[in-house]
Amino acid sequence: MALQMQLHLPLANLGAIAEEMDGTQSISRGILMVPDDGRDDATRPVIGYQEANDSVGARCHPSTQWTGSNPMDGSSWSALGPLAMMFDRGWAVMISDVGNDAQESPHGAFAGKYAANTLLDGVLSAMRLEDAGLDPQAPVGIFGIAGGGVGAGFAAERAASYAPELNIRGSALEGMVVGQRNFFRGSDGSLGSGFVFATLLGPEPKYPEMDLNSHLTPLGRQIADWYRGECQTPAYFSMPFVPLSALFTAAIPPADIPEFQHVYDDNLLGAEGASPEAPVLIASCVVDDSPMSLVPAADARDLAD
Repeated sequence: MALQMQLHLPLANLGAIAEEMDGTQSISRGILMVPDDGRDDATRPVIGYQEANDSVGARCHPSTQWTGSNPMDGSSWSALGPLAMMFDRGWAVMISDVGNDAQESPHGAFAGKYAANTLLDGVLSAMRLEDAGLDPQAPVGIFGIAGGGVGAGFAAERAASYAPELNIRGSALEGMVVGQRNFFRGSDGSLGSGFVFATLLGPEPKYPEMDLNSHLTPLGRQIADWYRGECQTPAYFSMPFVPLSALFTAAIPPADIPEFQHVYDDNLLGAEGASPEAPVLIASCVVDDSPMSLVPAADARDLAD
């Protein structure tokens, strides 16, 4: 509620036309937040933000969180600090949902290139919204963390070709999954096994050929179907230390299932060789096996290189 009181223009359900993986178009929602600080809106920098939102289910995403329907999700709580700092500096913040949050079918939350398109198209829509009064040439920053860091990372890579009209000055990427394959190998069977399973489910709506149910045991299908309709909190905390191979008929870890390898390759940050044109800050735990992070630090170092 305190955040809502600071904003003179909280715009829920702001829709953008986002490009799908196959080049078709769809609607992606988001929310534009502008601090009520007396500043001329035409002078504000704009942040394109993707939260640490790992939810595959509907009605779990930022435009729902910040309008009161899902305020207790862990990803919204982790956004409080960054948003407070952005508002303190007078920045407008456009947070993308990565899809249409009212759509009941599972969301492609971990299809990195689609997530990038929703972030960039969301910022473009905010710039074009007449009531917002933003300058289309305003300096733009890209910020993403964890699940949102994947979309933000791809947005930084793709911005010059996908949205060249945006005046992007820099990007900050924090604790994101640089490569899904390594993430699965390092965190499968850990405290965060539920997040690993959600990350596996996330690309499927954009890569339907994965056909996960055909690879899962009956118990695995039951869990997958539940996850597909749930938000990050509390669902993804429900499988600590479960080895995911136990949920697959082949009884091998999902990182090694042959039919999924092309998806991992397509979602590997840095693989296309297109370095972002604006500076990028990549933040990660320093220690590769830190209990405070599920993401391999070595992958972040490799991405920076």
